[in-house]
Amino acid sequence: MLPRHTATLAATLALLSGANTSDKSSSSSSSSSAAKNGYDAVICGQNGYEDGSGLSYSANAWNPSDNGFQCLSVINGSSSTSGGFDATWKWPGDPGSVHSYPHVTFSSADLPLSVSNISALRLAASWAYSPGTASKAAPAGRLDVFDANGLDDVGAKANIAFDIFMDPDKNKASSATVAKYEMMIWIGQVGDPQPIGFKSENATCYTQQLGSFNL
Repeated sequence: MLPRHTATLAATLALLSGANTSDKSSSSSSSSSAAKNGYDAVICGQNGYEDGSGLSYSANAWNPSDNGFQCLSVINGSSSTSGGFDATWKWPGDPGSVHSYPHVTFSSADLPLSVSNISALRLAASWAYSPGTASKAAPAGRLDVFDANGLDDVGAKANIAFDIFMDPDKNKASSATVAKYEMMIWIGQVGDPQPIGFKSENATCYTQQLGSFNL
C-alpha cells in the first residue's frame, strides 16, 4: 500500500526571477537592514525575515551572478492578511539561468496535511511588475501596473507562481529543499521562461483553465 502524501504550502506567493540584461533594475528590491524608508526591513542575498504573522519572507538569491543583486523590502510584516514585499533585482549576465526566487512562505498549525483531507485551498494575492528602481514604501497592494512593454524593453525574464511541496513523510513535506514533489502553479510570466523539462518527452506540465481567472 502506498503511503499517503502530505502537502504543505511552502510558498504562498513566489516570484521566480531570471536575468535582466539592461542597466535598469526590475521592481517586483542586499545584506539585511532594519526598517528603511517605511519598510519593516530590507533583506538581500539569501537572508530572510519573519515577525510572528505566519508569513516569512526570503530574498533567496540562490544563484547570484557577478555585478548583480536581489533585495526584498517587507511591508506590514507582522500582518497575516496585509503583508507584502517589493523585490528589486538586476542580473546583467547569464540570461538563460534562474538567479533568485524572492518569496513569502505561509505556515499554519494545520499543515502539513494529507492531500486526501484537503477539499479546497483559497489563496489570494495581488502583484505587479515594472522596470525601474526600488519604490518608496506605501501600503501593501498599492502597485497596480504590469508594464509588459517596459519589461520587454529591458529583457526581463521571470515568472510568478504559487508553489506547493509534498512528500509521504510529513516532516519532509514541510521543507522546500527536501520534499519529494513540487507543484508549481504559474499565474504570470515575463519574457519566455519555461518550467524545467517543459520541452522534454517526459514533461509533466499541464495547462489548466481555472474558471474565472484574470491576470
